[in-house]
Amino acid sequence: MTDTNKPETEAELSGVTPRRRPKADVLEVGGRKLSPSTLMMGHAFDPALSEGSLKPPIFLTSTFVFENAAAGKRHFEGVTGKRPGGADGLVYSRFNGPNQEILEDRLGIWDEAEDALVFSSGMSAIATLLLDGKTVGRHYAGPNWEHIDGSAVAGKAIGNAPGATPKDIPWLKLEVTSHRGSGILSAVTTVQRINTQGGKLDGGCDGAGKFQSAPYSADYVFLRKG
Repeated sequence: MTDTNKPETEAELSGVTPRRRPKADVLEVGGRKLSPSTLMMGHAFDPALSEGSLKPPIFLTSTFVFENAAAGKRHFEGVTGKRPGGADGLVYSRFNGPNQEILEDRLGIWDEAEDALVFSSGMSAIATLLLDGKTVGRHYAGPNWEHIDGSAVAGKAIGNAPGATPKDIPWLKLEVTSHRGSGILSAVTTVQRINTQGGKLDGGCDGAGKFQSAPYSADYVFLRKG
């Protein structure tokens, strides 16, 4: 027997009013696909959601209102990955915001990509760990990997293989040397860095003490015994 009273949508689960969505974008006129340069003028923005403003206003807020504290807690857990299902709406500008979402949508159109992500800095883009398009942790020198559930590992390289091109950093096999916290990374014994793109520096340094970085992307595989 099916329980017809069981909540199914996020709005029903949290008891909040569903987020208003922008009107559907017009991607073609008279059967002719609009070019990215044309779509940049108004894509992903609905004036009705911003007091009729023709162009997107600059939103200076860092936080957003929820109908109750329980709804805010549930939403925050969803957007940070602490519970499955994600979250629909705005919670904190470090995660998302109106201007950021418009920019991401327009960059996706410009590059003819499925989606796009915008970060606050180049280093945050390099250090962020993503799974299915969602931020799940960070990676930084050590090397260290931290998951949003609080678990973390450190490792040391025990093997390597050349990248696909001379501009790509090597693939690595790393042995986990220490664990912190309890969570998804607690039982990991080996980390593999594969599918690297970029990261190689060309030429000499500008001078002693100068900092230089080279962005790269890679897939990290976390393995455990058994």
